[in-house]
Amino acid sequence: MLNLQKFADRLEEMIFETGLNQKEFAKKAGLTPSEISKYLKGNCMPAVKSLIRIVDYFNCSVDYILGLEDQRYACTPKAVPRFSERLRVVLAHFGYSGYKFCKEADKISPARYYEWLNGKYEPSLENIVNIAEFFDCSVDFVIGRCD
Repeated sequence: MLNLQKFADRLEEMIFETGLNQKEFAKKAGLTPSEISKYLKGNCMPAVKSLIRIVDYFNCSVDYILGLEDQRYACTPKAVPRFSERLRVVLAHFGYSGYKFCKEADKISPARYYEWLNGKYEPSLENIVNIAEFFDCSVDFVIGRCD
């Protein structure tokens, strides 16, 4: 489950460690200062693409910055594929058909699954976390960022 405050705290700590101010960090990470301000105030979670920019800048896992794990480790990030492609890989990795996944993953509706599979919509960060929790794996694995 996502915890806005834990994310805000981790982000603030990592920005502090760089010696940059919010505006400088935003520029270096390719984000806007207002985005960073909203995240640090705990007003919202970033979109997946913005989150990837943040963790790539800090060379840490998505799971760490979200507060889903306590160990900060570096991963060698890969280019993140389209989620429709990655979803097929994740299901195959765990031996799930789309039907079995939709039947057992009660937080994911079949309609939403097919929208993702057909590339109509990208999942929210919350849905990606739900998928990672369902398969008991990292968020980085679900999005295809790290193995």
